Amino acid sequence: MSSVRADSGSREEVEVKRFQVTTDPALVPGGTSAVAAALPAAGSQPGGVREMVSRPALARTHTHANKRLHMCGCGGAVAQAVYVTPVLVLSGFCRVRPVFIDYLSCVNRSTDFEVHRNWLAITHSLPLSQWYTETTSEWTLDYPPFFAWFEYGLSQAALWFDPAMLDVHNLYYASENTIFFQRASVIVADQLLFVATLKTFAVDGTSHQAKHAGLVSILFNFGLFLVDHIHFQYNGFLSGILLLSLAYMAQGQQVMGAVLFAALINFKHIYIYVGPAVFVYLLRTYCFHNKLTLKTFDIWRFLKLSLVVIFVFSMSFSPFYYNGQINQVVQRLFPFKRGLCHAYWAANIWSLYNVIDKVLTHGSFTAGLGISLLIYFRKQVFLTNLLVILVVTDDHQHSVLPNISPMMTFVLTLTSMLPFLYQLMAIRTTPARLYEAVVLCGLASFMFGWHVHEKAIILALLPLSVIAFSDPILSKSHFLLQLSGGYALLPLIYTPQGQPTFVLVYLKVFTASASWELLYSPLFIQ
Repeated sequence: MSSVRADSGSREEVEVKRFQVTTDPALVPGGTSAVAAALPAAGSQPGGVREMVSRPALARTHTHANKRLHMCGCGGAVAQAVYVTPVLVLSGFCRVRPVFIDYLSCVNRSTDFEVHRNWLAITHSLPLSQWYTETTSEWTLDYPPFFAWFEYGLSQAALWFDPAMLDVHNLYYASENTIFFQRASVIVADQLLFVATLKTFAVDGTSHQAKHAGLVSILFNFGLFLVDHIHFQYNGFLSGILLLSLAYMAQGQQVMGAVLFAALINFKHIYIYVGPAVFVYLLRTYCFHNKLTLKTFDIWRFLKLSLVVIFVFSMSFSPFYYNGQINQVVQRLFPFKRGLCHAYWAANIWSLYNVIDKVLTHGSFTAGLGISLLIYFRKQVFLTNLLVILVVTDDHQHSVLPNISPMMTFVLTLTSMLPFLYQLMAIRTTPARLYEAVVLCGLASFMFGWHVHEKAIILALLPLSVIAFSDPILSKSHFLLQLSGGYALLPLIYTPQGQPTFVLVYLKVFTASASWELLYSPLFIQ
């Protein structure tokens, strides 16, 4: 056998050398011109230059290349693709810019597009003391200070595209350059999600199949595509900070993870909902050294965590404390007067609660259910004003069922979190259990929280994608949650022109992603 392999190897080397000699101008009579004339003719023949390298040699080269692809944690090819793809997407975005702008202009541009344009104008043209007091537009600044500074940074770049978008009084301004800049800013900000995904899967002990499936599930998440690039927000950027924070914690760098998570809350305070899981995990693994006894509690580590979190929050809020505006900022961040449900009802317990109240109010099950479902799905644009009057006014009161207060939703949310938070604290924990707790906290807040947006389901979808492909049970849950979560976001495309297109996009993206997930799911690998 060894002699055969040696002979075959030598034949391959001879054929490769023959190819090199044939194509080397210095070794061919007639020089470069002879090679140039010979190559087309040889390439056109079955036994020409294209066939001179034997198939075993090519197979061996291909095998060697495949080995190199898996040298890093999630595959060198995947890593290169993740870095190169955003550049190609952005360059392609620039090439098709006119068509893209026309398409988005006629399909859909949500109110969030104007919200963020107005925030660009506020942070650029007004002093810091007026950021949280400006009321020219109804879309006032209601995100924490770090996100306000993020908008300020974007506004410096926006000057190069269209300075008119930075005028506070230029309401609902949407020039071509404005649309292009805001859409492109989301694409650029999303690069943090790519980096965070690489960091998340750059660990040993997980199969390449699980890592690749997780990468696909996160980077091709339909919810992020719809909410960020169609509806318009920066959830991919914020999710990148979340995944980076969790990755640092899971890989033993708890202080860095705590700093990033504290910063994340100061970008968007909805992430407070998963704060209990992060707090318990840090307390157990960092302060108690993952051993729940009084002797193992390290008070200095606890103080270190406390100080870094306090420092981050001080950087965020100290300028407004200096201006005496802390109360104004807090009122903007926690507007409890907005009502139990958002204008687009999230698919949680309170949407069902409202439906039951409508059914009981109308007295007839058929009529009440029909009206409630019509309101819930909100298919037609002309129903908007009617819906605001009947259902989603700020002071909405239930007619038959008891009214729900913010405190009641807080108690229900916290109560639903306690069982798995107790397990996270009582039992020796692992990084996978951190992600599980974050997912469960996200789902609990989505189901029972006050004024929940339908987009909040993304808070649970992405962390679940990290661990879903290493466990059959989690894989099932992930598949169902991806399907139902993406479907629940479709009402965001409420214009008649956009709905059919993005239903097809949803089916296409979900089918492609799901086929990859099923291919590498533990249910099919085993």
